[in-house]
Parts: sequence; C-alpha cells; structure tokens
Amino acid sequence: MLEHRRAALVPAAAYSLEAAAYSREHHSAFAYSSYAGIASGHRTFLRLAATEL
Repeated sequence: MLEHRRAALVPAAAYSLEAAAYSREHHSAFAYSSYAGIASGHRTFLRLAATEL
C-alpha cells in the first residue's frame, strides 16, 4: 500500500518543479517588460521636456 502512495507522489513532485520553473520565468519576463516600459516612458518624458525649453 505504501508503494502506491510513493508512486503517486512522483508525478506530483515533477509537476511541482515544472510549475515553479515556469513561475520564475514568467515573473522575470514580466518584471523585465515592466521595467522596459517604464524606462521607455521616462525617455519620452525627457524628450518632451527638452522640446519645451
């Protein structure tokens, strides 16, 4: 009976590792795109401010 429980845990552990890896990739890509958007907006603001001087 214990072997059934152990066999059931193996796919769950593999899925958990895969989900954690996907989550890290997803969050780092989101953080990078957010930073790139902020940096782009900042450059646009500076360009507009310079034209009004």
